[in-house]
Amino acid sequence: MHPLLRNLMMAIPSLGTRCGYSRIPQSPEIPPLGSPQHGVNSLLRLPPHILEIILMLLPLPSRACLVLTCHTLYRAYKLIIRDPQLRFPRLLANRNPYISSSNPEVPRNILLHQLQNHHWAYCSGCLKLHPWNEMEDTDYHTTRGELSDARLRHLCNARAGIVDLCPCISLTARDKFRLVRHLAGTAEDKDRHHYPIEMDERFKLGLTLDGKRCLVHRCEIRDHPHVWIRLEVALYLYPNHNGIMSLYASTAYYVDLWSPARPDAMVPYFACPHRSLLYFAFSKTSRKTSCLFCNSVFTETGKHRFRDEGRNIRVLRNLGGLQWPPDKQWRKQRRHRAKISYNSYWKDDTWFWEWSRV
Repeated sequence: MHPLLRNLMMAIPSLGTRCGYSRIPQSPEIPPLGSPQHGVNSLLRLPPHILEIILMLLPLPSRACLVLTCHTLYRAYKLIIRDPQLRFPRLLANRNPYISSSNPEVPRNILLHQLQNHHWAYCSGCLKLHPWNEMEDTDYHTTRGELSDARLRHLCNARAGIVDLCPCISLTARDKFRLVRHLAGTAEDKDRHHYPIEMDERFKLGLTLDGKRCLVHRCEIRDHPHVWIRLEVALYLYPNHNGIMSLYASTAYYVDLWSPARPDAMVPYFACPHRSLLYFAFSKTSRKTSCLFCNSVFTETGKHRFRDEGRNIRVLRNLGGLQWPPDKQWRKQRRHRAKISYNSYWKDDTWFWEWSRV
């Protein structure tokens, strides 16, 4: 229990004495099993204004933990769980490696640390909770009821990580295999119950040129300081160069400059974890290239708009095979875990002066 919460609960009787209202009665004994009173959260017996004071004084992660203690609190205060600081971090949406990594000071990571128990463990690569049997086999127990620092920093044994496709879609390995099962027509009952792709408004079911199922997502990026990007992501199954069936993401980017004159430097936007889309799009030489780290293929498919200020780019990414655990190709596409890895990537593309003056 958070110290502030404990102190407030201890102060309630004396506060009631001074203010003239009666002390909250203490139950003389635990109600028997099956009785209506058994299992009722004692916080629900507090006057509503006292509970409001407690919630206001708690930090956000502890407030969320308190709300998750019972269904009644959750129904009354579920907006706390929907706080933007507790959302799953999508790197291409927030463009902030600080909150998109396992930084221990991020409110969402603090909450997941606090929710750990002997069944669920926090993975600093996937930024989610996993069952303990999926974590690496290392001794993390210190004393009974305590969690060691190593346990808080632990990774799942698949070292799956996160793959960012666009500002709307960041996939964990579990997300990927749900999509794979849907595309292959082998969706399980738990998929349809917990994560029905048909109900996900981000995706539309389509067909590839050869008649195979694919999932299509369309969105726009209007908050970039230098460009307006429209994109269309198509996810489909296709054999790789070794004949192994894999999940591919083919993304068509339509890039327009906000101003007619090309700036000397631009804030980067990453089409894969290693290469800026804008550097390739406005290069004077490149028409097709591959990323040296993850083998993503960048292709310029055309230009548009007056005075040649728009670019059409297609990026093909192999997200790995269909077998668990995630393979090497998936790991090549995943987001970097350490913030320091982005120190050079997230600087402005200052090399634009070389071609903008040609």
